[in-house]
Amino acid sequence: MKKLLVIVFISISSSLFAFQSGMSVYGLYDFTNKIDVRLSGLDFVYNYKEAPGIGLSIADTSGTVGFSLDVAYYFEKTLDTVTAFGLTVPFATPLPKFYQIVMQANALFKLNEVLFLFGGVNYPNITYTNTSDKVSGELGYQGGLMFGTDLLSCKLTYQVLNGTLVTASNVTSEKYTSTGLIASVALSI
Repeated sequence: MKKLLVIVFISISSSLFAFQSGMSVYGLYDFTNKIDVRLSGLDFVYNYKEAPGIGLSIADTSGTVGFSLDVAYYFEKTLDTVTAFGLTVPFATPLPKFYQIVMQANALFKLNEVLFLFGGVNYPNITYTNTSDKVSGELGYQGGLMFGTDLLSCKLTYQVLNGTLVTASNVTSEKYTSTGLIASVALSI
């Protein structure tokens, strides 16, 4: 069963690019704090602290149908506990750390001058920095609603990020899905 990642983007744009075409740089805060993992038929939840990040977006909303391409970098996160069978225990030290880069491509559908529906695909690149665990990203998807004026834009996204974990002991996961909420603020450049 796939878990869902809900993302909220709040962006501030200059009136020059206003929701037409342009590039935005944004800061974000990732409220996501868990990864659902299935190893050898058993379900685990890897828990970690929330973290900030940065991103770059290129969009064209000048027509009825437009697009956006996004790349977001989430700063390093530390896995602190694992939950299984209703019990939560700390990870062994050193605590595993990871960062992720998520790429998105969306089609935008203009409902009126300030309201858009969007949907698309994403691909995460997740890197563990102090263990030999490896994650291969897999195709995910997102969709949502975007509101924007000359000065302020808000994006509410329903997103699924997927991958496959191969542990240091060479066990491959059947599932690797993160869930959570992300908020960002962007300025057009």
